[in-house]
Amino acid sequence: MIYLLFIVVNCGYLSLLSKCRKLSLGQTLLFGLPMLMMWSLLIGGQYNVGTDYFSYMEMFVPGANLAYVNESRGEYAFSWFVETCQHLGVYGQGIFFVIAAVWSVIYLYIAYSLVGSKYIYLFLFVFIVFTGAFNNQMNGIRQYFAMYLLWLAIILIRKKRYVVSIALFVVIPFFHQSSLVVMVIFPVLYYWVSEWRKSTWLYGILVTGMICSLLISDDVIAFFLPYFDQYSGYFGSEKMDSQKSLLILTKYVCMPLFLYAIYIYPRMDLTNYQRKLFVFGLCGYAFKLSVVSMSLVSRLGLYFELFSCIPLVYLLIYLKMNSRKLVYILVLIYLLLPYSLKVIMGNTGEYSYNFFLSLN
Repeated sequence: MIYLLFIVVNCGYLSLLSKCRKLSLGQTLLFGLPMLMMWSLLIGGQYNVGTDYFSYMEMFVPGANLAYVNESRGEYAFSWFVETCQHLGVYGQGIFFVIAAVWSVIYLYIAYSLVGSKYIYLFLFVFIVFTGAFNNQMNGIRQYFAMYLLWLAIILIRKKRYVVSIALFVVIPFFHQSSLVVMVIFPVLYYWVSEWRKSTWLYGILVTGMICSLLISDDVIAFFLPYFDQYSGYFGSEKMDSQKSLLILTKYVCMPLFLYAIYIYPRMDLTNYQRKLFVFGLCGYAFKLSVVSMSLVSRLGLYFELFSCIPLVYLLIYLKMNSRKLVYILVLIYLLLPYSLKVIMGNTGEYSYNFFLSLN
């Protein structure tokens, strides 16, 4: 229930802010402090979240041996981050709070860059209830660190902050090596496929993702697994197998909304850049669908989570701007209902919540 409370409080607060005059980035960060603090407290304060929680806690204590991420995985940037926190006197659960705070600021900066201050509340709503990233992020800290930095680097390219962006692209693989694969896929989808803007092409992209999700399975991964021994422990694990059917089902739930967004797309008042983002986000959703049946590779689909929100956010903005109130509310309910069921009825794994102080 605490996640639903977070949505109500923060989306409501940001919605009220949206009624003010257009805010600058600095003003948005300032007035967004309550949301940033709640995000940091909620996510950073989780206890025993994910399968690697206690492994990370062992890394975060003073004098911890970080050879695992340095020598076996080459993820030196993450170990540097941990060592920097420890040098500043932050240990254990405190590092989780720092990580959550960093991610929340990056998220707010990206959301502002994509939709401005007026519709951040819609972006936050879709990001939480649709992607699952908000609940899952502490279940894969190194990968989500790479994801947030990659999303930031892409936004900075648009802002012509090339030096910072290039520096991030260099650093990102040293948080999680899987980002190297995505760095090849992203430019293809962003600079080439995103130019396919006819509705027939967009429907085709979506259908292709659906077909791939039905035809491609873990058998493909089993063939290549011997070449990636460091990830073999995740393959075929009971946790991943038990979640696969539910994961696939939840990804298909939003298919009608994407189809509706494509139908509305020609009527949306979007700039050329926004149309590129719409198609890129659609490609991201299709890619997530295409790999969702493959337990290990499905992790690559996580890199597209933030941008896959964009078609749905633009759909909601269109409905709101054109006084389609009933449809607008129905879409919000359609998005919220599956998430609410997972939080209230499922209440397991990343959708359950334990605060670290309540267990001490």
